[in-house]
Order: sequence, then C-alpha cells, then structure tokens
Amino acid sequence: MRPVDFKTLLTIRFDAIRLALLACILAAGFALPAAATPMTFSINKYVGTGTAGPGPYGTVTLTQNGLNVDVDLTLNSSCCAFVKTGAGDALLFNLDKSSITLGSDSGFVLNTTDFKLVGGSGTPTTASAGTIHSGGGGDFSFAISCLGCGHGGSGVLPGPLDFTVTGVTISDFIANTKGNFFATDICDGFSGTRCSGTPGITGLAIADGPNNPPPRRVPEPITLTLFGAGLAGAFAVRRRKAKTA
Repeated sequence: MRPVDFKTLLTIRFDAIRLALLACILAAGFALPAAATPMTFSINKYVGTGTAGPGPYGTVTLTQNGLNVDVDLTLNSSCCAFVKTGAGDALLFNLDKSSITLGSDSGFVLNTTDFKLVGGSGTPTTASAGTIHSGGGGDFSFAISCLGCGHGGSGVLPGPLDFTVTGVTISDFIANTKGNFFATDICDGFSGTRCSGTPGITGLAIADGPNNPPPRRVPEPITLTLFGAGLAGAFAVRRRKAKTA
C-alpha cells in the first residue's frame, strides 16, 4: 500500500479551493443583476361625498436610488389637485420603520413652501411614526401635509409632490390594516385655484396596491452555470492529481 503523501493531498485541496473561488468570482462578475425597476401605484379609488369622475386620479411612483427611495405623487392634471379638507393630507403612507428622514436626491427635494412632513422637525427633516387618521382610508403612520392649500375647496394646488426617504427600500412601504398603501386629499374638478369645476367635489383618493408587484428573486442561470463549472473543474483536478500521486 502506497504511503500517504500529505504534501500532495494539501496541494490538491488548495487547488480545488482556488478553482471554486475563481468560479464564484467569475459568477459575480458576469451575472449582471437586473436594474432596479420603479414601482407604481394608481390612485384609483375615491372615498367621499358625491360621485367622482372615473380614475385614476393620480400615480405614486417609488424609485430605489441607492440606499434611498424617491417618491413622486403626480395627480391627473385633467381633473385633480391637492386640497385641505380634513379627510386626509396631501399624501398618507405607511413604512415599516419607527421614524423617517427626508433627504435631497436630485429632483426629489420636498418643496417646503407648499408641503410639510407631519410631525417633522430639524434639518434634514425627521419624524416618528404615529397614527394618522383618514376619512375612509384607514390609519397611516406618516403623512405630508399641504401648506399651500386653502381650507376646503378654497385653494387647490396641482402639485406634483416629490421627496426622498433616506435609508429605506421600496419593500419598506407597506399597506395599512385596510390594505391601502397611499391616500391623498383631492379636489376632483377644479377651475383655476378653486374646487369649482366639474364635478367639483372633494374627498380621499386611495391606492390599494402596486401596478407592477416585484418579481420573485430566482438564481440567475449564468451564476449557477459558472459555479457548477468551477466545482466540476476542481473535482477533475483533484482526481487527476490523485492518480499521478
């Protein structure tokens, strides 16, 4: 029986480890992940007195920007504008966080002349989660109020409303107990700066789900192929050296 050559065994093991690591590096380099896709929510439900026109009344778009999420609420300019009726705020939303901080990504800086983070203070603006009631949409943990709106339908603001939440991901935005992700206090049918068009009513408009839910994450084929090739190569080298030892 041939004596065991420990030096040869160690060489074989290190070669196998090197090849496996090389396969992992190649997999990481060649397996390009898909770019982050913005998630959109149609504001298509109306809760209030009177009969609103057909939705959607606006769109909320969430875009992952590094460690931050850019939020854009654009109302349908053919019908809708922000108002302050007490039914809600310019935007109500939930985050799976106990507090938030607003940042200043390019193009997504809160217009503090017209809007304010409810309960927010300091620079940058921060706020703790609370219980913010809405008329028919359930409770939310955070809100942006409309400073530029008159009370009732006396002064409307077309928007849009843009801001950045730092240190969060899109998945941190969650539905409330009624299944609603966002709500906004709007006038449907404005004329000039007043809610006096057709139909000229105010109420809460709601988004209860994303238009494009995130796809399930699955292993990318190129990653699995390269990793498998590396392991197969390492096994082949080990067998070849074992035979020549």
